Amino acid sequence: MPWRKSEAWPNGSTNRWRKVRAAWLTEHPQCETCGAQATVVDHKDGCDYTTQRYDRAYLRSMCEPCHRERTAAQALDAMSRKRQASSVIIEVDERRPDERGSRDW
Repeated sequence: MPWRKSEAWPNGSTNRWRKVRAAWLTEHPQCETCGAQATVVDHKDGCDYTTQRYDRAYLRSMCEPCHRERTAAQALDAMSRKRQASSVIIEVDERRPDERGSRDW
């Protein structure tokens, strides 16, 4: 069944997710990064939220500080990739027609 906003709490948490999260933290109570008490269940990289949202193979326990650090690193990486992609577009768009060469098509 696809996720629907109406099924969720305001922060997007569904009843099914809350059950999965509670069970996961009971079974995996320590942060996989530093070994502290885990309070967050994180989705590993490569997780497709539409089909693997509840797949235990894509879950990991984390403490709040480690999760914040990971989230910040992901945000910086995404901004860097976006900046690189937009710089390529700008380079192409800024060239004058006479600099583009002839088109033989």
